[in-house]
Amino acid sequence: MELNSVWSTISGQIFILSSLISLSGDGDAGPILKERMKELRREIEEIDREIIFLLQKRMRISFEIANIKAQLEIPVRDEKREEEILRKAGNFRHIFERILEMSRNVQCLRIFQQNK
Repeated sequence: MELNSVWSTISGQIFILSSLISLSGDGDAGPILKERMKELRREIEEIDREIIFLLQKRMRISFEIANIKAQLEIPVRDEKREEEILRKAGNFRHIFERILEMSRNVQCLRIFQQNK
């Protein structure tokens, strides 16, 4: 999801919350806000499940790429490609650094297993 899209979603949610607070009338928006927080946390849990699924998929693909790299006898690390990925990651660079490290580890392990 792009940053503009995320911001648009957050802005919409803030508007909804402020509307709910003004509709409550008596100023006690606690129960409404707590329910909204539960809804948002459920959304985050779903997003977390999706992220985990996609990371697992990425690691499976990295495993397959390791097989190809081994056959072509090319190194695991492609610094130019990694830097391009990190550039695109923007504010999430540190997260993608870890993802790339995990992918390299998967590939190294696979190549090591093939060479036994």
